[in-house]
Amino acid sequence: MRALVIIALLALTACATTPTGGGKGGAFCDVAKPLTPSAGDAESLSIGLGRQVIAHNRYGEQACGWTP
Repeated sequence: MRALVIIALLALTACATTPTGGGKGGAFCDVAKPLTPSAGDAESLSIGLGRQVIAHNRYGEQACGWTP
């Protein structure tokens, strides 16, 4: 499951760096979703990956209007 989270982060990061749509979030908001690791995943995440998940979700809150 951890590998799936890493793959999703890498794929979403690529989308986030090249927005093509309108608005602040561009195409990111069209394709990205909040990342919600399960309790088991959260326990085994590295600090770096955890920070990436948080950064992804914070960007989505600001650019796309996601709510926690």
